Amino acid sequence: MPGAQPIGRILVGAGRLTAIDAMRVLEVSNREKRPFGEIAQRMGLLAQDDIRFALARQFSFSQLPADDESLSRDVLAAYSSNHPTVEQLRGLRSQIIESTSNGTRANPMVAIVSSDRGDGRSFIAANLAVLFAQLQVRTLLIDADLRNPSQHRCFKLENRLGLSSILAGRTGTEVVHALPSLPHLYVLTAGPTPPNPLELLSQPTFKLVLEAADAEFKAVVIDTPSGDQGADGRLLGFIAGAAVLVVRANRTKAASSIRFSRELAEVNARVLGAVFNGN
Repeated sequence: MPGAQPIGRILVGAGRLTAIDAMRVLEVSNREKRPFGEIAQRMGLLAQDDIRFALARQFSFSQLPADDESLSRDVLAAYSSNHPTVEQLRGLRSQIIESTSNGTRANPMVAIVSSDRGDGRSFIAANLAVLFAQLQVRTLLIDADLRNPSQHRCFKLENRLGLSSILAGRTGTEVVHALPSLPHLYVLTAGPTPPNPLELLSQPTFKLVLEAADAEFKAVVIDTPSGDQGADGRLLGFIAGAAVLVVRANRTKAASSIRFSRELAEVNARVLGAVFNGN
């Protein structure tokens, strides 16, 4: 990779390897013509997580080391890029990009919806947003679940102000959080739980928020309330312009999922497909 830093220099700079040990490893690596990381592990100087950390830095890939506690472990894509679930979500990311390329939005914008509480919408939304950011595109995750928000807990952010505050005219988009540990990812938390979530989301202000997001970000992922809590989910699916329906193994009720799918169709929400959440 042209211009990439050597792994040894990255590890020394991160405090994971001493300069003296790096020189020892490099000497053996050059003599045996074997990879630096392989030799360092054989010498007992590095663990596999150190190698993954260095490779992520070398390829400008946003992945956090295993001992990092800045995010919830539910944000799986930030910690374990090779996990089977993360690989499946990469496939979903590709499908969204392909399916939204000819839509009304300038960039991919998708609402993650489901019929029942506990289906895993927030898990899918959080990890999908991370995966978009790992493409090195400016990505916004909006927690539009104004009833039971959770993205502030996933990303360990303050939730004193957020989307509900913007919609109520109390603040502006300065409440969007940048994540230093994940470059290219920004999170708009839900803010205080209002007594009238559906009315707030139905206001023209929310459409203006999404239009501004479409102009400023290259990808937007929207977390939503479940369909059994009100009409918010299907409204958000319609306004976003595209939706992904989440169903969960041994959790989602078939009848409620079918009913919710019909409700989405009734409001002309464009459903790109369904995601089977096995977690």
